Amino acid sequence: MAEVSNMKWNYDDPVFNDLLALNPWAIDLWAVRLDLIRNKNWNVNSINQGGNAETRAGLEQFFQKRSDATLARLVGSAIDHDSWAREVGLIARDVFADVDVANAWVGSGRQQFSDGSSLANTDSKTEEYTIGQFKADFLLLSQASLRALEIKEHIDISGKVFPIGLDLVRAKLLEPLNAKGTKFGPFSDHSSVRFNSADFSQSEFFDQAYFTMTKFEGFARFQDVIFHGPASFHATLFSKAAFFKGCRFEHSTGFCGAKFEEAVDFSEAVFNGDTTFEDSMFGASVEFRDSTFPGRVYVGRIPKNVKQRILDANHP
Repeated sequence: MAEVSNMKWNYDDPVFNDLLALNPWAIDLWAVRLDLIRNKNWNVNSINQGGNAETRAGLEQFFQKRSDATLARLVGSAIDHDSWAREVGLIARDVFADVDVANAWVGSGRQQFSDGSSLANTDSKTEEYTIGQFKADFLLLSQASLRALEIKEHIDISGKVFPIGLDLVRAKLLEPLNAKGTKFGPFSDHSSVRFNSADFSQSEFFDQAYFTMTKFEGFARFQDVIFHGPASFHATLFSKAAFFKGCRFEHSTGFCGAKFEEAVDFSEAVFNGDTTFEDSMFGASVEFRDSTFPGRVYVGRIPKNVKQRILDANHP
């Protein structure tokens, strides 16, 4: 394993060799990346996002193979994923011990304008390989992903650890997901996912947890989950009952535009950060018994009975 003191955070840093040894499926695709870097066309402008046509084309095959490799580890021997995650976690611990890496923007950096505004970098040419680019490339190889897969088999990730998070963006899980007691590291993204039913009970999300525009076609269980970072359930559809009993939301939490078609239970939940339910829709019973809001809560345009139950909760 590469030593921190020897790392230069360059595009050919030895740490990438460590990660390729754990991800042999990526070796040929990493050579494509190297060619694009030499031609100054490699622009990963955010986590898992190509900033120009050349990079997006290079990532298209990469994402498919990364998802296939992750699925094979998860549905095969449990040791496959556990040993992979353990090694990735050790490498990531050393990399993110560097404060510059830990605090860097993921990607090539945003375009800044004189009025203070900024836009994502979509330049075709990238003259300099930055520490943000290094971080984005590191995440490409260290993150587990089922992005955009249609998964017909039952997935059991209960009790597993994803040190750099799990990318589920646009995945379709046609059978129930068991994620009970799972630990999701930073950069987890479950946006635009179609779940059959999912059990995240007693899990932990150690940074942001995105479930934006996600659909739960069956039960959604989040009992006793700890969200250490921001949690987003904006525009999320809960077709069946949803359970958030005993959850701890340690940061900001958003349910803007969420739709609960059946019962939802927030009893005994603690909302420590700013929380918003603006424009949420509730089709059946809503429970806030013994829930606590140490942070501010924004109720906005929601049914009067739901608003009253939130107001009647504990607001220390």
